[in-house]
Formats: sequence, structure tokens, C-alpha cells
Amino acid sequence: MGTQQEERQQLEKEKKQGKEKKKKIMLVRKRPLRQRILLFMAKWLFIFFCFFAALVAGLIVGFGVLGKEDWRLVIDIETWKHIYNLVFKD
Repeated sequence: MGTQQEERQQLEKEKKQGKEKKKKIMLVRKRPLRQRILLFMAKWLFIFFCFFAALVAGLIVGFGVLGKEDWRLVIDIETWKHIYNLVFKD
């Protein structure tokens, strides 16, 4: 009978240790809401800027290098009007 009680106590200790291991330890405290919002917006603005920069670089390379045209035509509005008229021909 003594060994069964010891085994039960051992199991209870292991269960308690298991529960203690599952507790979440926070090493860094949570940032204030205003700071989290600002960081979220800054992150998405950075992503949008990178997307825009990649788009412009791709247009310049595609139009200037592959198309063998003057790369400065990419920023000319008349070029884009002409492309629009070609795609959506009336």
C-alpha cells in the first residue's frame, strides 16, 4: 500500500510540473495600443513602398531594356494614354 501512495504522489508532482511548464512566460511586456497601431501602419507603408519601387523598376527594365526604348518614356503620361487606347480600342 505504501508504494501505491508514493506512486500517486509522484504522479501528482509530475502533473503539477507539467502544468507549470505550460504557463506562458512573457519576457517583454506588451506595447501600448498607439505604438502597436503606428508600427502596423509603418510596416504596411514600407511594404507598399517596396511594391511601388519594384513596379517602377520593372517598368523601366521592361520598357527600356527589353523593349529597347528610352526608359524615360515610362514616366510620360502620353505613353500610358497610348497603351490604354491600344488595349481598350473603341
